[in-house]
Amino acid sequence: MKNYTNELEKLFTLIESYSKTSIKLYKYTTVYKSANILSSLSVKFVLALLFLFFFFFLNIGIAIYLGEYLHKIYYGFFIVAGFYILIALLFLVFKDALIKTPVCNFIISATLNTDHNDSHEIE
Repeated sequence: MKNYTNELEKLFTLIESYSKTSIKLYKYTTVYKSANILSSLSVKFVLALLFLFFFFFLNIGIAIYLGEYLHKIYYGFFIVAGFYILIALLFLVFKDALIKTPVCNFIISATLNTDHNDSHEIE
């Protein structure tokens, strides 16, 4: 009878150890995936910001050029502003297809990514 008790104690110890290890693994996997998502979004944010600066100055140049062509500088700015209000209205109408769905898909695919070729993945 003592042999069974000893074996049961070993089994419970192994189960407890396995449970703790599994919880740590899930925790580390969650932290890794969260960090991966945040770092990807950070890179996209910086690139978008640089792209925004580029377009800002490009649009000022276009507005001045159009203004000089029309002999009133502010006409060029009104034309560029009108162009952007049209684009804003299009984004408002198609926001789910253009922004919400791709961002959701990115987050879901990054969360559920099981690529084993990634050298940083926890094994």
